[in-house]
Formats: sequence, C-alpha cells, structure tokens
Amino acid sequence: MKRIGILLEAVIILFETCLTSTPSCSIYNPFRIQPDDNNYQIGATFSLHDEDCVKLHVETAQDIVAAQWALTHWNQNVKTNNLKTSLYAGDTCSKPKEAISQTIKFLDSLGFYEPDECNTGNQNFRKLLGLFLPKDPASAKAVASILQATPLPLLAYNYAVADELTQMNIPNFITTAPTLTVFIDAFIRFMKNLNSNLVAIVRRAEDESRINRLLSRLRQKKIFISELIDPEAPNFEQVIRDSDSQIIFALLSKNEITKLVTGNNFGIDKTWVVVEMDTDEQLSERKLSEFMVDSDVQIIYLRQQQRDLPQFKNYFLRLLKNNYQSYSLLSSFMQQMCNCTISNGNNDNECSKIDVQTLALNYKQTSTIESVIRAVYAFTAVAARLEKKPIALALCAKPSSKCTELIMTELESLTYEFDVNDPAELVGTNLHFYWESNTTLISNGIVIEGIEMIGDEQLGLVEVKVIIMPLNKLF
Repeated sequence: MKRIGILLEAVIILFETCLTSTPSCSIYNPFRIQPDDNNYQIGATFSLHDEDCVKLHVETAQDIVAAQWALTHWNQNVKTNNLKTSLYAGDTCSKPKEAISQTIKFLDSLGFYEPDECNTGNQNFRKLLGLFLPKDPASAKAVASILQATPLPLLAYNYAVADELTQMNIPNFITTAPTLTVFIDAFIRFMKNLNSNLVAIVRRAEDESRINRLLSRLRQKKIFISELIDPEAPNFEQVIRDSDSQIIFALLSKNEITKLVTGNNFGIDKTWVVVEMDTDEQLSERKLSEFMVDSDVQIIYLRQQQRDLPQFKNYFLRLLKNNYQSYSLLSSFMQQMCNCTISNGNNDNECSKIDVQTLALNYKQTSTIESVIRAVYAFTAVAARLEKKPIALALCAKPSSKCTELIMTELESLTYEFDVNDPAELVGTNLHFYWESNTTLISNGIVIEGIEMIGDEQLGLVEVKVIIMPLNKLF
C-alpha cells in the first residue's frame, strides 16, 4: 500500500501542473516527474491534446502515467536508487511548432546551447539520456529535423513515428515500436507457414512508397507477385477472383477492408492479409461488431500483440476515480472515457455515479503502454551501465557526439532482465536491441500476431488468434 501511495502522489503532481479545460497559454507549461535527488533525466514532448488544446488524447494521458509508473519502479528499486531518473515533459497540442518549442526550451534549461567557451558552472548536462518523440508523425519529424545536427538519442514508442523516422535515416534513432519492415517480415513468415510464394497486392496511389518497400523485401525473399491492383479499378473484383494467388495483401484500415469486401464475390479460396498498424485509432472509430463480413470471406489481421497489464490498469483506475473531481485533466479523461458529465446537478449521466467496476468496463489499455515502459527502461538501464564506467561518465559530462555514440553502443549490447522490483507483468522477460536499419535500433519483445474475426451466434464477433510471431531479427 505504501508503494501505491507514493505512485499516486507522484502522478497527482503531474496532473496538477498540466491541467486545463479551456485553451490557455498555461497548457504549454512543461512539467517534471522527478525525485528531488535525481541523477539522470529523460526529455519528452507529448501530443497530450488536439490542436484546439482542449480535446484530450486519452491514449497519450495513459502513456505519460505509464512512463511515470515505470520510473517510480526504477527509482524505488533498492538496486538502482542511486540512479534516480526524472522525466521532463511538455504538451505540444499536436502542433509541430510547439513540439520544436518545447524541445528547445528543455534543452536550453540544461544549458545545452551554451557555447563551450562559456563556463557557467551548469553541471546538469550529463543527466540527459535522450528524448522521447511525440506520437504524431508531423511533430516528431519536426523535432528530429531540427536535431539532425545535434548529438542526442531520439526514441519513438509508436508505429507511425518509428516507421517515419526510420525512412528519414535519422541518426541515433531508437524505437520500442514496430516499423513497416517488422510487419513485412511477419507477413513473409506467415507466407512460409502456408508454404506459399505467390501473393496479389492491393495497391493505392497514396501507398506508393510503402508498397515499393514491400515489393523490394518480398523479392529478396523469393516471393512472387501475381497482381498489383488498385481497389478502385473497375475490374478489381474479377481480377482478384481470377488471380492465381490465394493470398491477397493490403495496407488498409479495418474500415476500408470491411467496405471493400462487403457485397463482393472474390471467391471462397482467397485469404486476405491486412496489416493493422494503428489499433488505437481504428478501434476508437467503430465498435467491433461493425467489422462483420460474410462468413466465406477470410481476413487475417496482422497487428502488434499487446501484453495485458492488470496492475497498471488497477493503479490507473484508482488514480482516476479518486482524483477526477480535483484535476481538470483527469476530469476530461473521465468524461471522454465514460461519456459522462460533471456538474452540481443530479442528472442520470453524472460521473460521480460511475463506480470502479463500470470504469473497468470502459477502460481500454492503449496499444503503446508496454512500448513506453520499455522505452523508460532502455534509458535507465543504460544509465546503470554508464555509472560503472568512469571513462563513460567523463565522456558524458556534457552531451556530445562521443557520449551519444557511447549510449547507442550501450543500447546495442544491453540485456536487461526484468525482476521482482520491476512491473510484475514484465518479470522474467528481458530487453535488448538490434539494428533494424543502418540508423535505427529496435527493441526485442515486439510480437506480431495474426487475428481472424469470426462471428459466433452467442458471443457475436470474436477475435481468434491464428498465428503468433515473435520478431527478433528474423532475416
């Protein structure tokens, strides 16, 4: 109970410093989650609100709490309490300009831009381990672009940013989320499991770059393409039906693939494979039952597997229930998640009438929670390794290309074993990295699963796992 109390206290400080219910300049005030005697620091810009600075991104709010949750585990660990690490975060309101502004303000607060010749006595430089990038690609690209000549490790924890920056060949880039290459490699393994080397590909003009990457990878692995066809082509249905390939691959959302296959006759021997890259966005748009298709249509969705984190869920819901009336950020979260209102009246839709059980039914763990936790541990575990090397500490007395190179080298050789002092759901697993490309380090622990949605008379539409593919540098 004592540990939970400390966790709650830390998060309340977080929400007290970043609250808002109307557009206000104060929303851009950065906030720190830190012990008083921290030794290291992680910088972050979060797309916590929409561009109107009012609508809350509930998934990002969970991400921030998850980062704090992981840091509290680390900072209270008796083995690492001399390596206390803090998180400096700022809200960008999903605006690239503000993402740049928050990043520069953070770095300037550390004296990062002081000329080497100006000795101000600021000794905070060595505390900076790296930066978390915001989840919206436009803001992440903006931050990465201005920092290309700056020797700092940059980390992404969601697919959209991970893939975008991998293609930009940003140096010193790390991701705990999958890229398109990871999904393509999962599809290749799926094809091998089916003992098939022929596929038809649905190709839209806006997917040109991604499809070209797919084609290049498939050709490397001796997988042949029977058709490349736009779904808007007038003869699309017939081409797919007459194709020699039984596998149809598409980079479409659940909405798009459902609309495409509904009411069309592609033949009963076809299997559609669809990459589901943003599960949070797709599931928030429509209910699961709305993705029902004809029983003779087989669709396999490839998506990143989510580890269930019940302890985080219980902690987060307790935080929300006990404090939503005191902090406007939590109030916004409560109202959006439960579709309730907060007023002095006694209406039937009052948030105060919602109990913990109802909260639990409305709660959906965001798909990036585990990636955030692993991102925190990536930097903190590197800090532990740096502390054991006096030469490393000397090199990192101030951020430099040599220090960043050292951090990247430590990440490349890192193997961190989660134990009883860490989040319980990760105990027994480990964290390490490998090079996904010449410039991108990607973490292990990313699992791609194949899901088929099947209609059941009693249960309705249910998800059935048909294949699970851990991806640790398969090829």
